Amino acid sequence: MASTEQQIKDAARTLFMQQGYAATTTRDIAKASGSNVALINYYFRSKENLFAEIMVEQVRTFAHGLASVVNDPSTDLREKFVRMADAYLTMFEQQPDTPLFVLTELHRGPQEFLHKIDMDGKLKESVLFKQIKQAMQDGTFNEGHPLHVFMNLLSLLVFPYMAKPLLMGVADVSERTFTTLMRDRRTLVPIWIDAMFAQR
Repeated sequence: MASTEQQIKDAARTLFMQQGYAATTTRDIAKASGSNVALINYYFRSKENLFAEIMVEQVRTFAHGLASVVNDPSTDLREKFVRMADAYLTMFEQQPDTPLFVLTELHRGPQEFLHKIDMDGKLKESVLFKQIKQAMQDGTFNEGHPLHVFMNLLSLLVFPYMAKPLLMGVADVSERTFTTLMRDRRTLVPIWIDAMFAQR
């Protein structure tokens, strides 16, 4: 049987995914975990700390999964980009609070956060990074610097979630429509990735 601390984390993780951070109260978590607010404060001090601990675990798990994609020597650049895009979209659909949490933590202390999720310095040593550099040397990929590739991917995948309230407001679309638009990107992003490989 899971410990009380783990039961609280499991219940909180489910509620955060279903309702989001802002809409979830410590009383909700206490009820769902069969504990009480005092125990939540004893183990985690606050809802914010509990959320941060859960999110770091989830981002670390995601980062480890992503590492297996970018370090797979059997796949080419396009397949890696498509698999990365699919992984990001899946995570953000399941946990839409992730992008804002990561951005906040990076502003607080980038190196400390990257160390927590075991990603400090890993990208530069990846198979993907080496493949990009080789493609640039061969003249088959002309993005100028490998980092441009990641900037482009992040702008396509992360920015819409970061700007979600703005986009929904100016376009006057519902939550359901926004979710549909993001799901459309599973088809659109590979097309845009192909455009990066187009001959110039």
